[in-house]
Amino acid sequence: MQFTAQQLSGGGRFSHRCRIGNWSEDEFLEEVRLKDFLKRKQEGRLYVTAKQQRLQRCLAATEPSFSPDGLLYFGSAVMIVNEETSAFMACDPYDDPSGASNKESNVYTVTTSPHNQPVARNTFIITRVDETDGYPGEVLHFGQHFRLQTHPSLTGWSLYLHSEPVSPLSASKFARKQEVLFTPNPSGNTKWKLVHPDMRVRFEMEGEPVAANSAVVIKHVASNTALASVRTAQENEFGREYEVHCHTYLSAQRTHSCMAELKGKVTGDIDTRPQDERNVWSLLMETPSPDMLSTQQQQPPPPHPVDQHTAELEAAPQTTTQPPPPEPQQPEAKPDEATAQQQQEGAGAAPAPPAEQF
Repeated sequence: MQFTAQQLSGGGRFSHRCRIGNWSEDEFLEEVRLKDFLKRKQEGRLYVTAKQQRLQRCLAATEPSFSPDGLLYFGSAVMIVNEETSAFMACDPYDDPSGASNKESNVYTVTTSPHNQPVARNTFIITRVDETDGYPGEVLHFGQHFRLQTHPSLTGWSLYLHSEPVSPLSASKFARKQEVLFTPNPSGNTKWKLVHPDMRVRFEMEGEPVAANSAVVIKHVASNTALASVRTAQENEFGREYEVHCHTYLSAQRTHSCMAELKGKVTGDIDTRPQDERNVWSLLMETPSPDMLSTQQQQPPPPHPVDQHTAELEAAPQTTTQPPPPEPQQPEAKPDEATAQQQQEGAGAAPAPPAEQF
């Protein structure tokens, strides 16, 4: 096998068209590389093609649900935005952090993304945990348990927001707080509830319906810790995004809670310090404008179809069939005396010849 001086020194080689050195093997190797490239391109196994397919699937356009009365309902598609980072919660179904032995397979990363358009990876479905939980209707209430499920167009199966207490082998990637993931197995660690962000009215708002697009705190039921997002950037295929974990962040200001407990105003299980913005979220839906809502509240409810039909029959004018009015009789013209005499003579004998005049 012969090589040129440039090839032996590690420099650029001649192409196979130049019959110098190992040109025959170079020509055959290029043919093999071309055939392998065309095969992987046809099967969609190229890195560029695979990445394009992943982005196309995750960034498929979706549409949040519409709430006619401005309340959150089970089965609604919502977007969840954090007040601290001003970013939207998103799932990366192609980032599997199950490298540790204690994690189950098919778990996926949760982040907050600055992308504010509704797409498959940042739109979630509110599902009910128990139909017999004591709350009437399909409206979501404060304190009611629910699950957050990924949009059906993201993956071929359902993924649920999951969290578990911190352990030596389970913690968030950067902040080392309670880890938050998406898992396909619904369990006790996938239950969440909403509480009011204002500590002064949190107890009174328990059991009340939750308004869409309002500030709430999302708490993990099993660990009683709040969902949070911090400005710790991490890079992925979608750009720079922020970490999501569970940790209750409270304000450091004094609230004299010990004095309030001494006086009997509060108890030890009532939070008195304000909630930090890292724990405050908003569940966004399409809602009517305030003017339209006020108009709907002022308008009476629509009548029942049977009552509406009866009212229409009563309001209709009563039409009766009446004979047409008689035609006015025209007065007969009175004939003069000559015409009457001629009519009498015509009705009787022939008229006598006129008398001769002498």
